[in-house]
Amino acid sequence: MRTVTVIIAIIFLCSCSSLNRFTYDKYLQEHTLKIELKPNAYIHQKSLLKSYSLYNSLGLEHFGKVSDSGQKTVYLTITHEYDEATDPPGSILFIDIDDNHTKLTAHSQSTRQVVSAETMLVDKLSNNESTLDLEGEENGSELIRTSTTTLNTLERTKQVYEIPVELFESLASARKLTFRQYIGNQAIDIIPTFSERRAIVSFYRSIIQKQ
Repeated sequence: MRTVTVIIAIIFLCSCSSLNRFTYDKYLQEHTLKIELKPNAYIHQKSLLKSYSLYNSLGLEHFGKVSDSGQKTVYLTITHEYDEATDPPGSILFIDIDDNHTKLTAHSQSTRQVVSAETMLVDKLSNNESTLDLEGEENGSELIRTSTTTLNTLERTKQVYEIPVELFESLASARKLTFRQYIGNQAIDIIPTFSERRAIVSFYRSIIQKQ
């Protein structure tokens, strides 16, 4: 049992080590660290059965920079993909860390269209009249393959927030973590899973400890 525990601990330490590996840019004279997550966003609802219903999944990227002079900066990028008819996400972000709320406004926000194509192949027999050959077998039918292409157009919005330095310590020890945004009048909560929250906590610990 002890051997199994030691092996699990080694695997965990190795995964953390690979996760929090800085890259150094000698030209910019800074170390950088990045984590990319795909958390789910939920719509809060009042129900006896459940408190949330799934809204969508989105991209969440934490990108940290530590300069040789010791300056530390972290940018949080949130990427939404949604139907053209849907309202774009608002620029305001609330971060709830252990029931303490912080309000941020997007440092930058951009939207572009993403067009994807889906092609479906269909096999069918031709309507040619069948004839009988010399041996009495029917022929003349021909297998025809047709394709149908459907174009789907989505909007992709990318929002970049600068995380205040005073939040680094709180994020590095967060036990509960939620990101709140508004799409139109609808509030959505981005709630990291246990493993996603641990990755975020580990990220900020690494930023703080980097010299």
